[in-house]
Amino acid sequence: MTSCCQQRAVLRGGASKLLAVLALLLTLVLPSARPSTPALAADDACPEANNTYQQACLLPPNVGANSFLSSTDDIDFFRIEVLDFGVTANVELTQSPRPYRMTIRDWEGTEIAAAAPLPNDDVQRTVQFKPKAPGSYYVLVDPLFDDADAVSPTEPYTLTYKPVYPGPTPKIIYSADFRQPSREFSGTKEWGTYSTRDGKYQVELLNGGQPGSAAVAVAWWPDSYRDFTMVADVRLTVVGQEAGFAIGFRGLPHDAGEKLRDDQVDLRSAYIVLANTSNLQLELLRLVDDKPDVLTPWRAVRSMRTSDQINHVVVRSLGAQHIVNINGEEVLNLNDPSLPEGRLILGALSFGDPVTVIYDNLLVTSPS
Repeated sequence: MTSCCQQRAVLRGGASKLLAVLALLLTLVLPSARPSTPALAADDACPEANNTYQQACLLPPNVGANSFLSSTDDIDFFRIEVLDFGVTANVELTQSPRPYRMTIRDWEGTEIAAAAPLPNDDVQRTVQFKPKAPGSYYVLVDPLFDDADAVSPTEPYTLTYKPVYPGPTPKIIYSADFRQPSREFSGTKEWGTYSTRDGKYQVELLNGGQPGSAAVAVAWWPDSYRDFTMVADVRLTVVGQEAGFAIGFRGLPHDAGEKLRDDQVDLRSAYIVLANTSNLQLELLRLVDDKPDVLTPWRAVRSMRTSDQINHVVVRSLGAQHIVNINGEEVLNLNDPSLPEGRLILGALSFGDPVTVIYDNLLVTSPS
């Protein structure tokens, strides 16, 4: 099934609105499913190479995973998925042939928790922490010491991730780490190129904008969501550019064969969050039956990261309540019943030269 599009929108000043001059074509196919990681050997849940964030092995909840440290400079990377706010995450080394250390890092690579040292040259086997937002976090396992006896390459350690949710555990309805190149996430049209490359999904603008008038290219796919939480790690590939990302939800496109008037765009309805990572500002638009409206004018967002740094974006839409959280801080919270359901939208925008926006660790959940 095919359904995704790109568009150019003109955004003007502090009260920006989507105007009618747009280039729109279908480009994208949603894969029905994809494994989070390649098939792993029976005796090693995380075989080498596994020493970078992009090579991190998915660690499912409440299932012990065996792996090995082969040398004193070996570090194993695991990825855990946190599905809600208010979670208590527990990571345990239930078996360890030597004193192995665990550290937890977030999407920026910042250490947020670590196994505490113990007397007698040992370290705790359990780490507990409170993630500040849903999404992907990383568990690193390495030797506590660097002498010749610091590791046992033939003896496995066992790692277990045990999340405790404040309510029912949300259900994963879509997840992608974009490690496998896929035609489903590719396409080139007049205003944007969409593809998976180097384990990332990218939206590349082919035309630039100008001050006060941004070029925008967006993509969406067929599945329609009503109540959901979406998480993505987003960054630009350039520094200092007057540009950013566009994330939309509850989008309803016009029919593919419908002839549009000059005052219409391919999206009939949608909520669209526009973020300028140069001046760290954000705006929220609502498009209802082809009529754009600004729900939240451009405003400063102190938690947003600039330029080529990662922004961890969470969008939660439950009934009429819509919440946007960036890097662990709630930046928008509004009640609007206009759009009951629709599609997710990922895009790029620029007020200057064309840019490329990178998306990773896309996770969509629904309440149980």
